Amino acid sequence: ALFGCGLVGFIDDYRKVVKARSLGLKARSKIIWQLVIAILVGLVAVNFANLATTVQIPLTHLVIPLGSPAFKFSIMHKAIVVPILYITLVFIIMTATTNTVNLTDGLDGLAAGTVTISMLAYAGIAFRQNRLDLAIICAAVGGAAIGFLWFNSYPASIFMGDTGSLGLGGVIAIMAILTKTELLLVLIGGIYVIEGLSVIGQIVSYRWFKRRILKMAPIHHHFEMQGWSETQIMMRFWIISGIFAGIGFGIYFMTATSTASH
Repeated sequence: ALFGCGLVGFIDDYRKVVKARSLGLKARSKIIWQLVIAILVGLVAVNFANLATTVQIPLTHLVIPLGSPAFKFSIMHKAIVVPILYITLVFIIMTATTNTVNLTDGLDGLAAGTVTISMLAYAGIAFRQNRLDLAIICAAVGGAAIGFLWFNSYPASIFMGDTGSLGLGGVIAIMAILTKTELLLVLIGGIYVIEGLSVIGQIVSYRWFKRRILKMAPIHHHFEMQGWSETQIMMRFWIISGIFAGIGFGIYFMTATSTASH
C-alpha cells in the first residue's frame, strides 16, 4: 500500500517536475492505478493474511458480512477468493484516504502533522489488538513524519509532494483495513473527511447553483484567505485532528471492551 500508492505519486511528481507537465497524471489514471493497488492489497490480505471480510459497526455487536458474492480462481495450485463487495470497500477506503491526504498537503506541515496523529492512534489500536507488527509500522511511519515535519514546518525547506501524501494516505487506509476499524477511519482521519467534503461541496455548489460556499477549496485555503496565518491553520487543524483521533480511539476501546465482555 505504501510503495504502490507512493509510486503513483512519484510518477505524478516526475511528470510535473522533470517533464514540466503542470497537471501530472490525469485523475482517471490515478483512479485506475489505485484500483489495481486496492485489488492486489485486498486479495493478499484476504487470501494470505486471513483478513476477515466483515465490517464491525462501532459501539455495537453488529457485524456486516461482505464475503459474498465472491468467485475463485487458482494460481500455482493456490485457490484465490475474490470477495467483490469487500474488495470494493478496500478500493473506496484507499482511494478516498490517499486523495484526501493529498488535498490536505496544501500548507507547510499540515499533512505531516495530521498523519503523525493518525499513526499514533492506529499504533494504540494495533497494540490493543496485540498486533505488534502493525504497531511498530505505525510508530515507524509516525516517527518518520515527525522527522520530516522538522524541515516541513513553516517556512518549509522540504516538501513531500504526491509521492509522500499518496504513500502516507495508503498507510492510513491499510491500517484501518488490517485493524478492522474501517468505519472508525471516518473519525480517526476526520480532518481528511472535512478536507474532502469541502472540495466536493465547493464543486457541487458552483456547478449546480453557480455559488461558492468557500472562498477557496480545500477548506484550509479558505481560512488562509480569511486572514489566518499558515501557522494558525496548521496548529488548529492539528488540534482538530487530535480530537477526532482521540474520539475514534475511545470508541474503538469501548467497542473492543464491550465485545470482549460479551
